[in-house]
Amino acid sequence: MELFDKSFEKIGEFNVSGIEVELGLFLITVEGKILIQSSEDPDEDTFKYYLIAVDSV
Repeated sequence: MELFDKSFEKIGEFNVSGIEVELGLFLITVEGKILIQSSEDPDEDTFKYYLIAVDSV
């Protein structure tokens, strides 16, 4: 994941799949955080998500 400021200057880069390998490709932003669907849901009626919060420096 690469992070950019408002002027599109790169401010950081993180390997989030190195922390959690089940991250999927579907993501949305919610209240300044990133919600990522798991790539391995337990069954078709259950969805597993990861919520990532990034603090500004």
